[in-house]
Amino acid sequence: MPTVEEKLQRLAKEREEADRRYNEALTALDKAVTGRLDVPDPSPAFDDHQIDALNDAWNILPAPPTSGGVKGRVADFVWRIVSPCFQRQLTFNSWLVDHLNRNLAAAREAHQAALEDVEAIRTHSGALVEFQTRLIQYLQQITLYVDTRTRASEGGALVLNSAIGGLVAAVDKRAESAAARDVRIDARLDALTATDEHLRAAISVVQQATLVLKREVARSSSASVQQSVPSGAAPSSPTPAFSPALDAYKYLAFEDRFRHAGAICWG
Repeated sequence: MPTVEEKLQRLAKEREEADRRYNEALTALDKAVTGRLDVPDPSPAFDDHQIDALNDAWNILPAPPTSGGVKGRVADFVWRIVSPCFQRQLTFNSWLVDHLNRNLAAAREAHQAALEDVEAIRTHSGALVEFQTRLIQYLQQITLYVDTRTRASEGGALVLNSAIGGLVAAVDKRAESAAARDVRIDARLDALTATDEHLRAAISVVQQATLVLKREVARSSSASVQQSVPSGAAPSSPTPAFSPALDAYKYLAFEDRFRHAGAICWG
């Protein structure tokens, strides 16, 4: 099972890899932004400068001659010879003028449509460039936004670490205080143990001294009684007049020793 340090290192590497890929994608997108299209103007409109003149001059066929006499008959003869040629020219002129008039309207509509198409393409190109620019700005702002959120998280982590540090310091201080108190208690226990040993030794000494003192007092009493009793009289048992005094001596010595030991332990 990976440790916490290993998990943190893995997360840091994944974050660095994600940042690198994001920056590369953002750079590629910035380079791929297209500029405004340079759309050329449409071709010039249909030249209708001579349309009105053609509509007025297409009929080149004169009226047939109507005069009489020799001149009239000659004119009529010539007319019958040349009129088919003029008629064909007139037909051609009429078809040509009609064709020009029909194409004039279509050319005008096509030119107007071309103008509208060029304007639409230019508008769309400008909108596309603006969209790409705003997209780049948006992606750049996302980076700053994520950075601010990361800094906010780091600030929260710092606050949490500070609180945990304060708690740890308080626990350490309490532990040190408890350790110092344990040391003082151990020292007092050691002092009590030493005092108890001293007391035991002192009590033993007092008991031995008391026994020796009783023996000496008993011996002295017996000797004095024997000296005071006449010769030939029965010896009487010694009175225990000194026994309470001897016991009082033992307890007074024990009380003084115990008071001294208590002052050493709790002072």
